[in-house]
Formats: sequence, C-alpha cells, structure tokens
Amino acid sequence: MSKITSCKINLAKVDKDKLFKSEKGNIYMDATILWNDGPDKYGNDGMIVQDIGKEAREAGEKGAILGNVKNIEVASKESAPIEDDDLPF
Repeated sequence: MSKITSCKINLAKVDKDKLFKSEKGNIYMDATILWNDGPDKYGNDGMIVQDIGKEAREAGEKGAILGNVKNIEVASKESAPIEDDDLPF
C-alpha cells in the first residue's frame, strides 16, 4: 500500500511577515508537520505549523497552527490480483 498525506491549511492564519521571495520572485512559506502518536478524535494524524525561525523558537515563541494532516492508505495497482477473465486476449 502507498500513502498519501492530505493537508488542510487555513490561509487566514498565515503570518505574512514570515513569507519570503526567492530569486525568481516566487513567494514561499516554511512550515513543519508535527505528527501525533496516533489519529486524534477527528482522524487527523498531525498538524501543520508555520515556521518562525530558530531564534524565535528558542525564545519560547510558537508558530501559528495552520491546519491538519491526514494519511490516506491507497492500494497500489501492483497489489491487485489479476483475474484471467479480465485479460482482453
């Protein structure tokens, strides 16, 4: 089985002062996923927080909680058995 991680991010909670531009002019935000030991009561496997930098973190500040993540199990095509009746020849 493969895994897909689904994310929901509340853009209204993004600290726009922490956004930065690349040399090409693209706008980025650093974020971190904090994984739970197991799913919470809503089935979420973790949460996404906005990075605030090492100095701010060491000073006791915390990044805004932007949303949640959920792992979704996906059956791979290779794991499905092939029935002879399904072959076109």
